[in-house]
Parts: sequence; C-alpha cells; structure tokens
Amino acid sequence: MLAPRSDDLDAEPAESPARRSIMLRVLFGVGATTLAWLLLPAVPHDQVVELELGKNASSVSRLDVHWEKEDGSHEGNVALNFPAPTPERVVRQFRMTDGDYAFRITAVHRDATQSRTEVVRRVTLDGNNITLRLDELSP
Repeated sequence: MLAPRSDDLDAEPAESPARRSIMLRVLFGVGATTLAWLLLPAVPHDQVVELELGKNASSVSRLDVHWEKEDGSHEGNVALNFPAPTPERVVRQFRMTDGDYAFRITAVHRDATQSRTEVVRRVTLDGNNITLRLDELSP
C-alpha cells in the first residue's frame, strides 16, 4: 500500500451544492429584508387623520386642511365643506409617507362675516391613527 501524496493532503473538500444553495438563499433573504427596511418608509401609504373639532363644531362650515412634510418633499391640501350640523369628529385617510409634517387647518365659521380661525399642528406620521384636537378653532 502506498502512502498518500503530499498534494492530496492539501486539497480541501469541495462544498456541497446543497449547502451552497442554502447559504445563497439566506444571503438573499437578508439582503431583501434590509432593502425593504430601508425603502418602506419612503413609500406612501394610507395614514388615518382624525380632526376632532370638539363641542363647538356647529360653528364651523368649512375646513381647509393643508399639510407639508418638514423636509418639503410632500405637500397637499383638502377642503371639507359641512352642511349643518357639523360633526364633532371628521376622519380622513391621506396617502402619505411616514415622517414629520405640519398641518395648517383653517376653519370658516357660520357667522355673518364668515370669520376664519387657523391652527398649526406638527405631527409625526408613522402608519398609526393620529388625532388632531382643534378646540381652539371656535370663534
């Protein structure tokens, strides 16, 4: 019987294709998860905003809602007209990305001069419902 040659001892066993396949799948999964984690906050999705007018809501005939992302990358507005009686709570869905926003809400009142009051709310949207309390919009 012959002794093994020295160059046969240095050769490493080849990695099996099945093991290599599992490693590639794990690596791909980690990469896809990381990419999704980085990109999902930048994708607009439905954000539920509740405007709570309070007990003096009946004095409001219209709300002008304007929002702007703090970095200036996203803004929009909506006008909400209300026949009498105005509800104390108004719930709306907006398609927006997560982040810090400033909401400027202007109320037009049901008086002879159609007076206006305005408030600004700074909020962080993160996919959860948010309530903006607007009691001071009353004339």
